[in-house]
Amino acid sequence: MVAVTVPLAAAMNAPAASTAAAGDSPRGFWYGTDSWPMPVTGTGPYSEPSVGGSYGGYVGMVGNWARWQGCGGVLAWSPANFSQAAANFTRYHKGVGTAGYWFMAGPGVDPHYNGTASEAKTWGKKQAARALEKKKRRVQELEAAIATGEKELDVLRGKLKAAPGDDWEKLAKMAQEEQALQKKVDSMLVEWARLSEEIA
Repeated sequence: MVAVTVPLAAAMNAPAASTAAAGDSPRGFWYGTDSWPMPVTGTGPYSEPSVGGSYGGYVGMVGNWARWQGCGGVLAWSPANFSQAAANFTRYHKGVGTAGYWFMAGPGVDPHYNGTASEAKTWGKKQAARALEKKKRRVQELEAAIATGEKELDVLRGKLKAAPGDDWEKLAKMAQEEQALQKKVDSMLVEWARLSEEIA
């Protein structure tokens, strides 16, 4: 079995590190996490939990052959780490952002494998098609969620503008809700842009 990493176009446009942070070796190298959740804490910009320095990115499993074939298995995915890496990239201009990988398997686990190279190639193409199908479906889900989030932001911002200034506690709560929703929409936009580029 091999893990295939989906290319991340954002990595090519990532800003270079100008100063070396503690634990930053080699200088300008971005450290990040993959798959299972790591305890990245704080409110941003986020730091890498093990070696320090800026949290450089997250790569999570978006699918695998075992689940696709109904054999069980789990997705090694952390929504929290995804959001933190996306925020570091979009808000704080740190790191390379996010990416996903589809965990593929060789022809030995293909239920139809007959020992030929052509069947092995067909198995690989089926896995690639499945990964592409999932990305297209996710883009559609994100477009709907982003549209809903933007409408909710408009409503919240309207309420903030119209609210009387004598209830500071209520205004602060509404402002926190608006900021949290904006953060969520920003994260979805990053994922949507990446996936849209990959399926184009």
